[in-house]
Amino acid sequence: MKILLTKKFNISDLRIRDLFLFIFLAFVESFVIFGTNNFNFDEILLIICILLFSVGLLRLKSIYWQFLSIMILLFICGVLPFVFNGYHRSFFLIGTDFVLMFKFAFYFIGIYSFFDMFYTKFDLKKIFTLNYAALVLMLIFVFAFSFYQRFILMKEEVTLFADYNGYIGIFLVFIEIYFIFYWELKRHHGISLFYRIFLITLLFLSMLIVRNSTSIITGTFVFLFYILKKIRLNFFATIIFFIFGSAIVFLIFYDKISDYFFNSEHPRFLLYFNSLYILIKFFPFGLGLSLYGTTIAANNYSPYYYQIGFDKRWGMNPQETFFLSDAYYPGIIGELGFIGIIFLILLILFMLYSLKIKKNTSNNNLAILCLIVLLMNGITFNILNTLISFVLLFLAIYYHFMSVKYSNLENRKLSTFGRRIN
Repeated sequence: MKILLTKKFNISDLRIRDLFLFIFLAFVESFVIFGTNNFNFDEILLIICILLFSVGLLRLKSIYWQFLSIMILLFICGVLPFVFNGYHRSFFLIGTDFVLMFKFAFYFIGIYSFFDMFYTKFDLKKIFTLNYAALVLMLIFVFAFSFYQRFILMKEEVTLFADYNGYIGIFLVFIEIYFIFYWELKRHHGISLFYRIFLITLLFLSMLIVRNSTSIITGTFVFLFYILKKIRLNFFATIIFFIFGSAIVFLIFYDKISDYFFNSEHPRFLLYFNSLYILIKFFPFGLGLSLYGTTIAANNYSPYYYQIGFDKRWGMNPQETFFLSDAYYPGIIGELGFIGIIFLILLILFMLYSLKIKKNTSNNNLAILCLIVLLMNGITFNILNTLISFVLLFLAIYYHFMSVKYSNLENRKLSTFGRRIN
């Protein structure tokens, strides 16, 4: 177990509350592997996060009121179209659709509120190290079981215990991000290069076995992001590098990309095409909440779907709705329109600004990377409304407050040392 942790790590030094936080984090992470849709655990976390956000509002800190202001503006963007479009939906459906559409945002502010209140109470570095060990074990399990499903059971799609291989693929990307920034944090603690290469190899072999194209692309992007930050390419060279890399990815996955986005009969193409049609037709508003591209619009079949013929298509009719909320952005574009897109961008910028620390590039890079991974996968997978978004945002916020805590301690030590000299 020592090689999974560090030479100086001692579990007996952890307090009960530290162990509880670690167990909670490991439980949520393992829940992704064992199936996110079998229980309503993500909804339970959503309720907890909304309650934590309410506590944050009571503390009268500006960050929580800024978040509330953005969310009110987004809600208005989703309700105002009903004045003009002639559709009628219950307030319950509208409200539920809004909360579920921005589940990732409520996750963010709830986790932020928790750490804002309690981050000084935990030994964050030790919990971070212990969770690293848990993720190494999870990676070994994912590799072994994926190998078993692919080559022993000869399954076409490796899902472990989940219902879609995308959950496993993006979870592997999360492990990759965690490893990279853990090694960044522990770069002076003698983690051997051979051990790192072994884990990275295991990680990419697992991605290849799971064979989810989106996660392979994202995992490669994360690795390149890290390499580019290490070698410190200038801005122009970075842009050229990413254009060249994007062209290679496009060529490798041409068949899948062209089928998703250029085949006029593919459900995902139809979702995006019609969302853009709505964007133009109802400019600057959208169709309104609970009417297009979301789980609520699918489960409570939107009357607009009958108008555009979705009710006659496989996977998009009232009996088979699994393609109607297949990606995240069609719902945003179709329901909130141009103004809603602007406020969504404002929300993302707010989240990035909330996690920014001056002169701490490692922390800022992690926040940017976690949000980019979420936003990239929202194109082909409704990741922002799943438990994986909670895990990625938890990591970004955890690392942020860990950086804040230990930089504050360092500053206190320096100021104390200065007073002694004087």
